[in-house]
Order: sequence, then structure tokens, then C-alpha cells
Amino acid sequence: MKRSLLTTAFALTFAGAASAGPVGLIDDFELPGLTDYTQYKVLDQGAATNTVFDDAAGVLGVTGVGADGAEQTLLLRGDYTLEVFEELIVDGPAAIGGANDLGLAIGQTPTGLVGAGDNRSLADFLFVSFRSPTQLNSRGFNGNSEVGQVQSFGVTADAVFIARTDTNEVELGWYDGATRNVMRTETVATTDIFNNVGFYTDVRGDGNTAGDLDNLRIGLVPEPASLALLGLGGLAMLRRRG
Repeated sequence: MKRSLLTTAFALTFAGAASAGPVGLIDDFELPGLTDYTQYKVLDQGAATNTVFDDAAGVLGVTGVGADGAEQTLLLRGDYTLEVFEELIVDGPAAIGGANDLGLAIGQTPTGLVGAGDNRSLADFLFVSFRSPTQLNSRGFNGNSEVGQVQSFGVTADAVFIARTDTNEVELGWYDGATRNVMRTETVATTDIFNNVGFYTDVRGDGNTAGDLDNLRIGLVPEPASLALLGLGGLAMLRRRG
């Protein structure tokens, strides 16, 4: 179900100022089947669709089947949107086998992104992905222009996040336990980029795998950003819970 900013403010009031969510669990992958998601190719250097997502083991994974070139894919659902002061989170780290990425994504509703070739400029999207258990990667498209690659090496990431900190402002990063690490910030060209949430993967070889993402959810952007932006003076009296 989609949430409004009022719902977010209400949840923050009663959860306490320290609460980073979850506002709501979207998918724990305990019930097999990905029918709520739609798969879109945004780059295909081969001749066929080779990216296969699977949640049969209770976590999200992906396999390259007959892959004959790099294939970058979004797996999105439009029944949840990312509102201001909310962040999309998924637990990791991903188990990476071969040259692959698997991570979190937001994006416009893509249209016609199914054929071979480079379709990445046809819809705005941003992602933060695991390239290995200790290496994160982030790129995307914004206003039909490529958002340059940012990588973080030697990380300990228990989860990755994409946070909407203002109407057109986004933070991407990871959690190391309770420590929140911002990898990059972006100003997006259109708020339509928040209309879908889900995953991104880049599969580059036949039989390559990436997996073990779990508990896709939306939480609140942690304080002090959420308090300052919401301007809820009464919340200032709340204290961090141990």
C-alpha cells in the first residue's frame, strides 16, 4: 500500500525520534513468487534475455542463463512509492559469484525497455548494488543523462539504502550495523523516479550468480534529518532509546 507524508510523520511520532523504521515490510521472500515485480532490460549486449531472478530459497537471487554479454536489468514494483523522509532498505551482503552486481533500485515506470542494445537513457533510475561482499557500486540515469559511477571499497555492509531526503533529493549508501554511511547524494530531475522500488542487477556471464538479499522494506530517514525537515517541534523532546 502506498503511504503519504502524513502517514510517515504519524509513524515517526509514535515510533520515537530514533526510529529508522521499518515503516513497512515490502517483501521477505518467504512466499515464493515474484509476480508483484516487472523485469526490464536497460542494457543488453547479447541477443537474448539471460537474467533470471529467483526467491525459492527465501531470499532474492539472480542467475545468468546462457548470458552472452553484459545484461543490466531492473526488477521493479509500482505498488509502493518512496515518499519524502523515507528510505528503501534491503539486507545483505550479497553473495556474488562471477562478474555481477545485485542491489537496490528506484525508477520511473519504464516503457519498452525490453529489446537488445542500450536503453538506459529511456527512463530515470538510480541504484546501489553489491559488486562483492565488500564492494559497492552505484550509477543510474537522471534527466536522460548518465549519473556517473561511484564505488566504495573495503566496506562492511549489512544493508544498502536509497533515501529520499527532500522532494528531489536522494542519498544512497549502506548500513554497517547501526552506522549509516552515505555513499552519494543526487538531485533528481523528476519525482517520477520515486514511483517504483525494487532491484538492479548486472549479469555478465553464463552461470554467474548473485543472491541472498532479504527483507525489502521502507523505513524513516533517521534523525536529525527527518526531525529538521518535518519541523515537528514536539518531537524535539523525544530521546533516543537504548
